[in-house]
Amino acid sequence: MTFVFYDAKCDICQNYKKYMDIKKRRELVFVDLRDKEEVARINPKILLLNPNLGMIVYIEDKDLLLQGSKALSNLHAKNRFHAFIIRAIYPFLKLVRRVLLRIKRVKDISFSSDIK
Repeated sequence: MTFVFYDAKCDICQNYKKYMDIKKRRELVFVDLRDKEEVARINPKILLLNPNLGMIVYIEDKDLLLQGSKALSNLHAKNRFHAFIIRAIYPFLKLVRRVLLRIKRVKDISFSSDIK
């Protein structure tokens, strides 16, 4: 099973989830990064990552954890050129997300207080 961890308070992330739900290219389980208990239940290693650095994908069958452009490439890149384009545009997507969250006055996601 493949888990996609996203920010449910982010409009871009919500629209991406809707797009992937419609497309149904493969079985994906979307998990809100703000639901720390659910994130920890699926894979506690995710709590060691900075969720504000990008989307996180966990492929359970391979025990593979990816973040940012690597996560998006894993979901969409069909060849090296696609992966290159994703790596090129991903910083822009992160910037737009950050600006939109600031406009909406949504706080960053923080796991640091949960790590013991």
